[in-house]
Amino acid sequence: MHFFVAGSAVLLFTAQQGKPHVWFILTDPDGDNRVLAVMLVTRRRHTDETTILAPGEYPFGNPVEGAIAYGETKLFPVNWLTDMVRKNKARMCEPLSSELLARVLAGIKVSGHVPNWVGEYFDP
Repeated sequence: MHFFVAGSAVLLFTAQQGKPHVWFILTDPDGDNRVLAVMLVTRRRHTDETTILAPGEYPFGNPVEGAIAYGETKLFPVNWLTDMVRKNKARMCEPLSSELLARVLAGIKVSGHVPNWVGEYFDP
């Protein structure tokens, strides 16, 4: 059974990302057992405006507007994520609603901040 499937979310406590952030998993594991994920951040003046979350739209963090940081899109190995949870360096969060997952996926196709490799990942 996979915990990391499209629509799941994980809070990562890694020094690489600074303070902890929630990552939304956008795909089921691929043939290399990796998942595509995007980071939820607090909306600021410099934030990618493609997908904005209203306060309370996703049940995590402060009651402020959030945004998807498409420029930070990553492919995470499922084994690494599982190990991070096991070591208490990550924890599972409330999954995304199907509507929110659809919005985030739609945004990845139109945001000007998405790394080029993401398009190649979806359309090899």
